[in-house]
Amino acid sequence: MKVKHRGILWGMYTKPEYRRHGMASSLIKTIVIHAKNHVKQLHLTCVTINTSAIALYQKQGFKVYGTEPNSLRVGDRFFDEHLMVLAF
Repeated sequence: MKVKHRGILWGMYTKPEYRRHGMASSLIKTIVIHAKNHVKQLHLTCVTINTSAIALYQKQGFKVYGTEPNSLRVGDRFFDEHLMVLAF
């Protein structure tokens, strides 16, 4: 009950051959329109080195509100993730 006002965008991925055609932007816009009718804010996380994805999310209005160090581990390598939110 305490987090019903929050939506989560999770698992966003665009195949390389479909990038730079506006598909991800269109998909995010559609998700945002749907989410506005159901939640007060939409959250996501993004690996800090994925600068193109961060720019895409910021272009859609998402803001970085924190960074989780060593959030992901792939083999022996750790990755930080930005915590991002879009408030309606």
